[in-house]
Amino acid sequence: MILLFYPQVTPEILETGLPSYIAIVLFAFPLAFVAVLIWSRLQSQRSKVLAMLAVSMAVLGWFYLSLISQAGTPVAFLGAIDLFDAPSGVLVVFASVFFGNAATVFRIVRGLALDLKTRDYVAAAQTRSEGAWYIMLWGIFPDARGPLVVDVCQRIG
Repeated sequence: MILLFYPQVTPEILETGLPSYIAIVLFAFPLAFVAVLIWSRLQSQRSKVLAMLAVSMAVLGWFYLSLISQAGTPVAFLGAIDLFDAPSGVLVVFASVFFGNAATVFRIVRGLALDLKTRDYVAAAQTRSEGAWYIMLWGIFPDARGPLVVDVCQRIG
């Protein structure tokens, strides 16, 4: 883990903006997750899904841009409409912890998904011709949430 922190906190690396660019990529995933979540739930109602996507992406996009836009870094682009400034050290720590723990968390998620996909309610959703994203987000994910929250809480300490 220390080997991941060191390259991101050296002054030369901070001047290049590499930690900010890593944060740009990492913080885009929640936007994609919300978009897929809305799409999988409301895909049969086109007008409603487009309105929900437009509103949620506008609000979340503004928060996203406010989070990654930092004064004094190469990604300072919002200026007066920036909602808040997260210290660049927080983004570096977040990126390092993410990369350090990603493999273990992915292994846990894979094991949970393999166990939960054999449940009867998943077979029932497949019988109803539900899509794979719908089954994953509205069938498997809620049951996997508990063990993942416990794992995250243990890692925070």
